[in-house]
Amino acid sequence: MSVKKTFIIFAFVIVAVAVASFFVGRLSNKAEEAEDVVTEVKMEMTAEPDVYKSSAFSFSFRHEGLVVTEESSSRIAIRNANEGASNPIAYVDVIIEGADAEVPYEQFVLDETRLLCGESSPGASCSEINDLSLIVNQNGLSAQKFFLVFEENGNKRDKGPFLAFNFSENTPGLVSFVLVRPPLTNLGSVDAIEDIAASIDF
Repeated sequence: MSVKKTFIIFAFVIVAVAVASFFVGRLSNKAEEAEDVVTEVKMEMTAEPDVYKSSAFSFSFRHEGLVVTEESSSRIAIRNANEGASNPIAYVDVIIEGADAEVPYEQFVLDETRLLCGESSPGASCSEINDLSLIVNQNGLSAQKFFLVFEENGNKRDKGPFLAFNFSENTPGLVSFVLVRPPLTNLGSVDAIEDIAASIDF
């Protein structure tokens, strides 16, 4: 076999290998792209865009059509999606105390909730407790449900509902609860509060 024929065969083999590598690479890229698309579709199918999961604590709730903002690790504000940055219509607070709390859990909840009234504005306070009851939500979690009498500048009005879920099992050595509540300086939304409380899950 002449050198010329050997060179032609060798060149043909190299070209064939290069063409084969090109097509194998393209097929591999297409397979990876298809796999990425399948993964994205799976993520879209399994993602729950209307479920809030706390970044600091292990609880979640549904919030269809609402905007959720973490004001701090223990305070979440809920607003209507179609009203931009307007006033919150509900809050979810995580309230934690040392395990040496000297009052029964139910009293601890009421005392800590009353303290929120003083935080809302100078001179504001909460006094009487109305309609104290126990509810169980759709996830089987029980909560204390109650209304407070909010007093500000001599004016009194009922505020609520407040729904407190015992969260102590999730904060070892501490007493805690998740409180779904109205804002104290505006009306808020009873529907939003009750929907969130119904879907709270630990």
